Amino acid sequence: MPRSKDFRDLPSPPELIERLSRALDGARMGIWDWDLRDDSVRFDRRWCEQLGLDPASTPNRLETWSSRVHPDDLPHVLAAVRDHIEGRTSDYEHVYRIRHADGEWHHFLDRGRVSERDAAGQPVRVTGIDLDITRGEVHLQARLQQEQVLREFIALVPTPVALLDTQLRYVAASDVWVKALDLEGREYLGHDALALRPQAAPVFRDALHRALSGASLGSEEQRIDRPDGRERWMAWSVRPWRREGAITGVVMAAEDVTARVLRRREREEEIAASVGALALFAGGVSHEINTPLQALSVAGDLLERELAHPEPDRMQLRELTANVIEMTERASAITRALRMLARDARFDPEESVDVAAVLEHVEALHRTRFESSSVALLLINETNSTHARAHPSELLRMLMSLLENAFEAAQQRDRWVRLHALLEDGMIVFRVEDGGPGLAPEHVAQLGHPFFTTKPPGHGSGLGLHLVRTIAERSGGSLTFVAGAPNTMFELRVPAHEPACAPERAP
Repeated sequence: MPRSKDFRDLPSPPELIERLSRALDGARMGIWDWDLRDDSVRFDRRWCEQLGLDPASTPNRLETWSSRVHPDDLPHVLAAVRDHIEGRTSDYEHVYRIRHADGEWHHFLDRGRVSERDAAGQPVRVTGIDLDITRGEVHLQARLQQEQVLREFIALVPTPVALLDTQLRYVAASDVWVKALDLEGREYLGHDALALRPQAAPVFRDALHRALSGASLGSEEQRIDRPDGRERWMAWSVRPWRREGAITGVVMAAEDVTARVLRRREREEEIAASVGALALFAGGVSHEINTPLQALSVAGDLLERELAHPEPDRMQLRELTANVIEMTERASAITRALRMLARDARFDPEESVDVAAVLEHVEALHRTRFESSSVALLLINETNSTHARAHPSELLRMLMSLLENAFEAAQQRDRWVRLHALLEDGMIVFRVEDGGPGLAPEHVAQLGHPFFTTKPPGHGSGLGLHLVRTIAERSGGSLTFVAGAPNTMFELRVPAHEPACAPERAP
């Protein structure tokens, strides 16, 4: 081990002074010594050289320094020195601008401390150093200006974008981002992005830290529940923010795609419900078609026997022929109704729909099923031949869904269902009423909500009323439950078709 050094090993004062001088030269620091008793200041050679002054002719007065300090900075510098002299701070430090001999403003870092006190303990001398930090300060100011320009540019970007530093604090954000994340009116610059949106923290924390390691990540659809519990879907991406080759933060882009997801889900539910409705009616439709087919088969056999008789009964032949024609027309009506029901109208424009024809399709698809279950079906048309403005297949599908609910309810008590069509305030109103047991008051508020059903498990998805309401509202109509009606009643409203005025004929 090296032996401890005592005072005999220390350099002599001239050597210490020489070393200190070299150190100050290397650090490019100037020394000043201020005597508070007469405001005299001694500036060393380096201090003068930093400002392009001649050390031999530079006056050793406080005014030499104060007259060169930028007038906007001088009050702050003097206040900082006064705070230290009066004991409010342990030392003095300040950055200010001072004029060089060539007229340019330089940035000085000024540090000092009380170096002598009188017998009463009052400060009488302050000694310190000055360091010209113009290069660094100019670079810093340029960087701050660039960041300000960057913040202003990002704020105007028409998509949700944010810039975070390595501590995941906001550096900049677009106005669209601020609005989308409910940050309007809140302080967010310089604040932890995850702390401001704690519900999103579990989703994004890992991705943001991986981006700081150089990874680029994203998702087309990410569920993030709102504070009020409502679901929200975001498409997002995060990637490293690099400057001069180094990762200095994260660029994050996000877009609220909730509407898109809900529209797609709604369409998927609509398709599922349509498929379910078709499956549900498949048995009934097969029964509807089988009835006229059986009648045709029987009539055909009877006709064949009657025609084979030497003297056929003409009256019997007429009755059988009429029955064949009737059953053929009935099967044809069912076929027409099925063709309308099966049509995909998603991309078709709305058209003028004959209400009477729709009611005929309804009867064709339900007549035998209702009769076989002893449920009376009454169809009333009081629209005065006014047409509806709708997609025919969607209108038929909505009525079938309402009638299916009414049919199942009617079997539980009074076996009747009424479909009443009328014109009211420019709307075609379809009132579907049944003799069932009605709805419990606690269930009324939930009607039309997705997946809510009063049917036993396995007998309903709860999508029927929800999709009827969705389709109706999409076409400018509505679906409502008539709470004050004596029986269970729903009103489906669709706009009435307003035909263009015919041009006047010339006299």
